[in-house]
Amino acid sequence: MDYLANLGAALMIDALPEHLDWLSEAKRDLEIQDFFQFDLLDGDWQTPAKRAKELLKDYPGRIGMHGPFWGLNLANPDPRLRQAVSERLEQGLEVAELLGATHMVIHSPIDAWQHRHIVNNAVQRAATIELIQKTLARPLERAKAIGCTLVMEDIMDLDPRLQLDLIKAMDSEAMRMSVDVGHAFCMHIQHDAPPPDQFIAEAGDYLEHVHLQDTDGYLDRHWPLGTGKIQWNALLEELAKLEHRPRLIIELKDKSAVQSSVAWLKSLSQNP
Repeated sequence: MDYLANLGAALMIDALPEHLDWLSEAKRDLEIQDFFQFDLLDGDWQTPAKRAKELLKDYPGRIGMHGPFWGLNLANPDPRLRQAVSERLEQGLEVAELLGATHMVIHSPIDAWQHRHIVNNAVQRAATIELIQKTLARPLERAKAIGCTLVMEDIMDLDPRLQLDLIKAMDSEAMRMSVDVGHAFCMHIQHDAPPPDQFIAEAGDYLEHVHLQDTDGYLDRHWPLGTGKIQWNALLEELAKLEHRPRLIIELKDKSAVQSSVAWLKSLSQNP
């Protein structure tokens, strides 16, 4: 299996025309980024969504989207705020249904402070899982109904095993794990978390989605691949061990560097 065969990109709708032929020729995985914006979701999101759908009407690859995430704490203990989080995620899934998106990225709620308390306190761990279950109950039901998988992306997670435990506790086919290798590397440098390749290794069969970017570990840079400090050979080694094909998405600030990053990574995989 060529595990990099569908290596694709996260793009705003305005960037689709520039990359569409390249994306289509290899049936690359695509992630649409626009609909994380709360002002768009509360306004006329239908117009850009319909534009994207028209642009992609003959697209042969897998389509996904980044869901809303600003201020959305999946483990919020306040029931009113938790309801607002659920409703915002359901808005994202309404867009996903129109687009025909089969994955939607959401963010893990666990930060470094919470991590240590959850790991060392069984009661708090169980309470956190219950809160996430309550927040995601309706979104997961909606996601399953429309054939969309929610992928929980690591943000400030310090241990992929805890992230995986949270996902398994949701007990849903519509819930899987996402690894952002830049986020993982930042936590590796700043908090001595495992490096990104270990996040991939621990996720195993639950790994549905990967954001690929490079960084120095100081900030969430989203640099072109090969321009930071991530150990890409170790990462590729773990990806090659997988018996399934997760969505591998290049997520860069500079969209003009997407295609060259894909070429660089494929070259590295052929000449380790």
